[in-house]
Amino acid sequence: MGMNGFGLSAPICEYTTHTYSSNPTVDNNDYDGTMVYYPFVTEYLGAPGNTTGKITYQYSYETDQLIATIPEFMPGTLTSHWKRGHLQRQQEFKQTSPITFELKKDIIHGYQVLNEATYPDVGFLITERIKRTGTVSENVQRGLEGWESPFVFTFYSLKTGAYKLVSTTEKIYENGLTLENNIQYAYNGFLQPSRITKTNSKGEATFQMMRYANQYNTGSAGNDAALGIKRLFESNILSVPIETLQGIDRAGTSVLTGGKIATFFPDKPVLREEYQMELSTPLASYTYAAIDASGNFIPPSVYKRRLTFSALDARNNPTEYYMDDANLRHALVWGHGACS
Repeated sequence: MGMNGFGLSAPICEYTTHTYSSNPTVDNNDYDGTMVYYPFVTEYLGAPGNTTGKITYQYSYETDQLIATIPEFMPGTLTSHWKRGHLQRQQEFKQTSPITFELKKDIIHGYQVLNEATYPDVGFLITERIKRTGTVSENVQRGLEGWESPFVFTFYSLKTGAYKLVSTTEKIYENGLTLENNIQYAYNGFLQPSRITKTNSKGEATFQMMRYANQYNTGSAGNDAALGIKRLFESNILSVPIETLQGIDRAGTSVLTGGKIATFFPDKPVLREEYQMELSTPLASYTYAAIDASGNFIPPSVYKRRLTFSALDARNNPTEYYMDDANLRHALVWGHGACS
């Protein structure tokens, strides 16, 4: 030991450091929630000191679970991040005085747990044991004090899953009346929303039905529209509907009242054309569009092309479009602030 200016022995600083690492949680599907750490959020409308109302948001929240089997002072948790961040309730208020608010709209969402599972011993947690000694320079010493190895480690389990939205109840309060809409969400085998049904206070039901790029036979794609769908499929862009139908339920029978089809550029996943369904009376039967044996995607005859984007810039912003008349084209200019 060294001596300091007072004739006392210089202290030897001894301490141990721990280095932690662990495998991240890998999502099983695309329905994971965001990591919201505040389960309740209030958004005030208007300006500071002059608000006109507020919107409150209530999110799902569950704390992480401590893992008791982690040795050697290692902190360990079993993450519950996938259970957080799902909007459960949204309420909109009108301000009636500086300190009072009146509820105008109340929206409640219901979820279903999806693919919840525990994977044992897939997480790996390790720490390095280091003993540093000295006042000026440090000597790293490993394997001391009976340690067989400068490292200690453990495996732990991961638990993961997701939620999918299955219902929404919306209540609107106006002039002493309550209007209520109930929305049900149905999914196809690929967990994509395939039908959304909305029932109002009178029991009247409307619906939307959707089809996506993975539901078409793109193996023989030939024309640009079919190649655009194939491009979406190969790029794994599967949340954008190709066909969207609207209709109403009458005495248990569904009829269509409208619909639209979107096509995309063959070389990039950008909207190219939009077709609108034109009906004189509701349609009782309908056959979805398909890619035929020649590889062509052709919308059914009830559709009329409404809009075509004919040019894009380097950032894929549309710069030109036309509607009924291809000779009458409209230009779009982006980034006016950059113009001199």
